[in-house]
Amino acid sequence: MLRFLPPQIAGIWSASYFELSNIRWELLLVFIIVASLICFVNFKNDYWRLLIGLAIYLSFFCLGLSLLKNNQSLPKDHWTHFSETTHLYRARVDRVLPKENHIQFILSILEIKGDSGGLKKASGRALVMVKSATKKNLPQPGNFIAFRAAFKNIQGRMNPGAFDAAFYWQQKEIQKQAWIKDHEFIVLNSPPALSLTSLRKRTLRLLKKTLNEKESLGVAIALIIGDKSHLDKKTKKAFIESGAIHVLAVSGLHVGLIYGIGLWILKTINRWIFISPFVRTITLILWLVFYALFTGAGPSVCRSVLMMAAWTVNSSLYKTPSIINIISVSAFILLLWQPILIFDVGFQLSYAAVLGIIFVFPSISIIWLPKNKIVKYGWQLICISISAQIGTLPISLYYFHQFPTYFILSGLVIIPIITLALVLGIISLAVSSNDGLLNLFGNILDLLINICIEWALFIQKLPCAILKGIWIEKWEVFTYYLILILLVYAVKKQLFICYSLITFLILLCVCVHTGCFINNLNSSRFIIYHTPGYFLADRYNQGKLLSISPVETNKEKLEFYTQNFRARLAILSHKDLILNKSGTPSDTALCISFENEDYLLIRATNRCVPKGVSADHSLHLIVNPINPYTEYWLNRLEISSVILLNHFKGAENWRRLLGEKQIPYWDIREKGAYIKIEK
Repeated sequence: MLRFLPPQIAGIWSASYFELSNIRWELLLVFIIVASLICFVNFKNDYWRLLIGLAIYLSFFCLGLSLLKNNQSLPKDHWTHFSETTHLYRARVDRVLPKENHIQFILSILEIKGDSGGLKKASGRALVMVKSATKKNLPQPGNFIAFRAAFKNIQGRMNPGAFDAAFYWQQKEIQKQAWIKDHEFIVLNSPPALSLTSLRKRTLRLLKKTLNEKESLGVAIALIIGDKSHLDKKTKKAFIESGAIHVLAVSGLHVGLIYGIGLWILKTINRWIFISPFVRTITLILWLVFYALFTGAGPSVCRSVLMMAAWTVNSSLYKTPSIINIISVSAFILLLWQPILIFDVGFQLSYAAVLGIIFVFPSISIIWLPKNKIVKYGWQLICISISAQIGTLPISLYYFHQFPTYFILSGLVIIPIITLALVLGIISLAVSSNDGLLNLFGNILDLLINICIEWALFIQKLPCAILKGIWIEKWEVFTYYLILILLVYAVKKQLFICYSLITFLILLCVCVHTGCFINNLNSSRFIIYHTPGYFLADRYNQGKLLSISPVETNKEKLEFYTQNFRARLAILSHKDLILNKSGTPSDTALCISFENEDYLLIRATNRCVPKGVSADHSLHLIVNPINPYTEYWLNRLEISSVILLNHFKGAENWRRLLGEKQIPYWDIREKGAYIKIEK
């Protein structure tokens, strides 16, 4: 299966970058060719075998093309096909995601009623945000709700290198979103009493009853239920910056433990009642599937469950199952089910970590062979952490642009304690009918989780605990994995040519990086960010960065919009210009010069032209659309273009007048950040 997985993945990637048609007919044709060539299998000729191999690879490549195309095509009854903008919907709540200022609901649309009347069945998923969640009985997963909303497309990447929300939700088969208030929906009924949703709710109630502290409760919910939305912001940040956030994601650690519990129960029962290998295998697989559904069936848990299920089947058939084939089978099945998972960060990190452990761990672990069992366990844990980090390093840097320096320290303490905490959590749920035992195990669980939290906070406070602002391109990710594959192969086969290729690739990367650094150092850039509610701009010139904002902004919030763009620049010096901090009035205009062009920032109700700005001098106008003096500014100055900031009010009036005067403009609210680059 490992041989057929790469062409399938290549087909999916190709379908995402190129517009291809008639893929189903091409796929059918390729399979016909394969069937025809197999008829010649009696010919013991290498030429025919080569053709058969190429045809098979081509068929799997076309399979990948067809999978993604079919996945992206919406069915005829999809709710987005209805022409009216506002409808009455009936939907099922799939997930509830509490946020800082609102609550997100992922819904499956079941029925839809337009303004013209008529109830119609529909399909598809949608994202709904509730602005003010004051209801005591908010809808829970499994509830059916009715609501009225006007959906809009989810915005994509609005700042360079920023999070692409549209692509993220597209992976979850969601294209549109809507904001509603808590009085604009009604809950129709509750989920069945014996559903997985009710079991999750019961588990959540027990955890809330057992654990009183918000921090430890959030970690316990993430561990046992697989829901990280209850994590405290401070705790989540500590786990991220200590390099231990992966232990809170339901993955191989959790599935392996659940598998072990199921196997132990079956072996215990087998002492009194004989259980055939076939029944034991089916029971274990159903047990794992139940756990995957209970925890939300995320990419990491699905991968782990499929791998463990394949391992169970292989173990019953063969004495020494191939772990590589098992991984390939799990990936192949997941991509058959949902090919867009190949672009999911969790999916990529999950498989990269497993492959890193499989290929890198044997070479690292033999460096030292301690005799003491405790020391040996600690050394193996360190080797596993290093191997997983080597496997996931380029993906983490590409998406998150940061690296946890002390990941080994966090893994040594947190992984064993979290494993024990997970066991105690499961035991606590099993003895929940006994209040005494529940309180006993709950107190121990609370203690263990608090130890992990304190250790993560301790590592977070260490100097250089996390390295931020690291930027790598896609070609560097592929080059890294090519070097890693060559290195693993060279260590096994001791081939000189592999070491030569590795040296050449490293030198090539260094040369390209140096060229990019010099190119950035000699360039000039001006960017106005897409920021809700305020103005934020960067002026970069030959290594010097000037950040401009009208008010002193929260640094964390500022980094959220700027860190990815700044990470690509060669910054030698950085200066912040806070307009109001110097005592200037909030409505004062500001003239910003960039590459022989002037950008005039008009604030609030300002009508004063700064000194040195001539009325006959052509300039770019940066304006807040709520400024009431639209015609005043357009008639007073010679304007070559206008940049509208991120505000709804007044924007339509500006766009109308600019259209009448035929003045080009850039609407940041619709098009994203304004970027001007001079080299």
